[in-house]
Amino acid sequence: MSSVGNTFFVEQGSHMNRNFGKWKVPSQLLLVVFFMGKMVVCTLADRLLRKFSPLQGIAKFAVALTFSILSCVTASRIEIERLKVVRHHGLVNEPDEVVP
Repeated sequence: MSSVGNTFFVEQGSHMNRNFGKWKVPSQLLLVVFFMGKMVVCTLADRLLRKFSPLQGIAKFAVALTFSILSCVTASRIEIERLKVVRHHGLVNEPDEVVP
């Protein structure tokens, strides 16, 4: 399931405006940044829970569930904004167009 989400992530990245100044960001770089961020957050959370939590298993589950919920809420808000941009530019039924 994870590999499907990751390839879809790269596919979405290839259909958006990826210009950063004069430099065009490769869509694969988005996936690398995602994995690096995931490693940093997991490492920090693990160290914090190991240091401060007597109920490691339950606390890890609660932290993971909280981050999962926050991630879903954030993703839905971003998708709502992305769809507003798509509708504004009339690209609703144009899957091959680049979304500004």
